[in-house]
Amino acid sequence: MEDRKSLCCEECGGVLAFSSYELVCSRCGLVHQRELVDESREWVAAPISTQLGTLPLSKGSTWFRDSSGKVLHPAQQRAVSKLVAVQRALGFNRDSEQRALTALKRAVEFFGLPKTLLDEAAYLYKKASRARRERITSTTLAALCFYLATRSIADRRRITPSDVVSCFRKLGYRVTLHRFMLAEAAYRGVLRKYFRVWRSEDYIKSVVDKVVNHPLVVQKLEKNRLSIVHFRISLVNETESILSKIDKYERGGRNPYAVTACAVYAAAKVLQRKGCGVAIPAKWVSDCTGVAEYTLREHYIELFKRIILDTA
Repeated sequence: MEDRKSLCCEECGGVLAFSSYELVCSRCGLVHQRELVDESREWVAAPISTQLGTLPLSKGSTWFRDSSGKVLHPAQQRAVSKLVAVQRALGFNRDSEQRALTALKRAVEFFGLPKTLLDEAAYLYKKASRARRERITSTTLAALCFYLATRSIADRRRITPSDVVSCFRKLGYRVTLHRFMLAEAAYRGVLRKYFRVWRSEDYIKSVVDKVVNHPLVVQKLEKNRLSIVHFRISLVNETESILSKIDKYERGGRNPYAVTACAVYAAAKVLQRKGCGVAIPAKWVSDCTGVAEYTLREHYIELFKRIILDTA
């Protein structure tokens, strides 16, 4: 009986209710008590980094608590709300930034690249994230920045966009080649100086590694009692020699990666004729590099067939 009377207004008998940290009569509006906390609400953790610390939001409310769980003063509530509004307007999200940096670290470990590349990729991400673009997720932007950072590798080991997308998907991130290309087009103006056109010579080491490590190629080399290391070195040197005989005008507007794959295919033929290697079928090269088999044959006839005949 006493609990029922305590929830009624002493003046008009109306029901009391919580409103803006006050116990107010719903009928006459009389304030009975100030600075109250509604214990009936459910509080969930939604951390927001501000000068006041980590402040969880209440479920279905705009109230904030400090790290100890105490509800902030109304004046502090207004200050925090303004900070949150500014952060949302600027597109700032610490959770997405942390997720992107974690993805970059895992990608560097996946490819076995030096730790210095992680710093460069993180710098590119922070620079690009200031110019926020719609429909571009943080992990897609991280994949783009990782790809641009790999261009500075000194040993000329080139990683293609398909390799980056495949890596992020294996790590559990929802990144597609289509979204990657959209991010590249959206941030090209922001990261203009980091976009550089690669030549076919830049892909030699990467393509040769893929071809030599093919299980059927390894099996064929072992059957002919040839060293994999020596064959790899000879294949790299012969590919460089073949590409040096084709100028940029003959290459035209062809994909430099596809030209390199075809040059490796032609170099393997030359090494077989010299007796220091084995021929690699176009089907195997296509499986390793992702270049269509008909593209390899077309480039071989138009660019490399005459060079091999001259060499013979």
